Amino acid sequence: MIRILYEGGLRIGEALSLWIEDFDIGSTCIQVRKSKTMSGEGRKVYVSGDTMNVFQDYLIEYHDVFTVCIIDCPF
Repeated sequence: MIRILYEGGLRIGEALSLWIEDFDIGSTCIQVRKSKTMSGEGRKVYVSGDTMNVFQDYLIEYHDVFTVCIIDCPF
């Protein structure tokens, strides 16, 4: 999260409102939906390939654990 804030120049509120679908790994850009730009519209920010790789690693680890928990948890 810190890398995305720093490299993309995101405000904390923008970063907290990101969805997985906002990340375009192929073009290393992030679509910021809620932005405080003058037009009030969203914007695209670009980050390094290394940051996207860290994001991919996070997704692989988080979603594997999350999926297993949903499938295996009895509640």
